[in-house]
Amino acid sequence: MINLQFTSPWNLVTPLVHRYLAAAYVEAFFADGSLRLSSVEQFAAHSDEQRNDPNEGIANFFHRTEDGGGQTIAAHVEQGQNAYILCGSSYYSPDLIAAFGCDSCIRINDTVAFSQAVSRHIPGFTGGAEGPCRYQSARAFERDLGFVDGINVTLPNGSPGYDQQRLMEVLNQGIGVVPLFLKERSFAIQAEYRFIWFCASPVELYLDIKVPEARELCSNGSGFQIENVEATST
Repeated sequence: MINLQFTSPWNLVTPLVHRYLAAAYVEAFFADGSLRLSSVEQFAAHSDEQRNDPNEGIANFFHRTEDGGGQTIAAHVEQGQNAYILCGSSYYSPDLIAAFGCDSCIRINDTVAFSQAVSRHIPGFTGGAEGPCRYQSARAFERDLGFVDGINVTLPNGSPGYDQQRLMEVLNQGIGVVPLFLKERSFAIQAEYRFIWFCASPVELYLDIKVPEARELCSNGSGFQIENVEATST
């Protein structure tokens, strides 16, 4: 839980996140902090239906506003080439364990502290994000950014166009990291909670690291029973 001081106290309650794995990988994590982080390229390479997603980080963005006489911008966005990602589920389910072909899990009890611990072991780490995925029928979203000055220009051939540098500034402002949290509704049963660590340059297919200090932030899911998860939550 994160405490934020507004004019009155405001608390954010983060979920218990379950990283479903084979028991051997769970034991390796609790032995020395061994973790494997994936990439959008790795997600596209998975052969099983539950993990394979060739459209990770891809979305269509629309900016429409009535301000200033009206303005519309449409963009095709691809993100994640410079990010490592770790996925989990915000609830414990034997059905999900079976669907992923696993027999155990790591339960992350403090997602923010876990993210920070992992970040210290990632070469070229520049910043990150975490949160639940958003499930939609299409990977698209719209935001009204208000009328953006200086973006519409006349091209040398006399046709209307955009100032590309100004356009990129606006898109970066309006899009943020949303595309990396959009998923098709067919994946909704996973209730995915995602951790993203951005790097200064494009990443490898995956990254194997050891984060021993993260172990105290997690619980070993071997032997969990669904009916006693709430009773054993921290």
